[in-house]
Amino acid sequence: MRLTAQQLNDTITAYCEHLTNNMRREDLVKFITSNMLHSLLYLSPEELEETIAKKYDMNLFKQLATDCINKDITNAYKSIPSRY
Repeated sequence: MRLTAQQLNDTITAYCEHLTNNMRREDLVKFITSNMLHSLLYLSPEELEETIAKKYDMNLFKQLATDCINKDITNAYKSIPSRY
């Protein structure tokens, strides 16, 4: 089947709408999360910070990164034997 560029775009749009309209909410959330992770994992730390700052909040990246760092530190202390 030969389609023009516009017909191909319309077909892709119709497919996406069909797919998402028939998804349960939890499946839709998993699908979106998976796609976001896939695209964000390829960014450098600087690009990720810029992306988050533009779309959400200037300080969100730093807040999330700090939370992850603190979580790692807390988990490291939990692994120290109690006799020390």
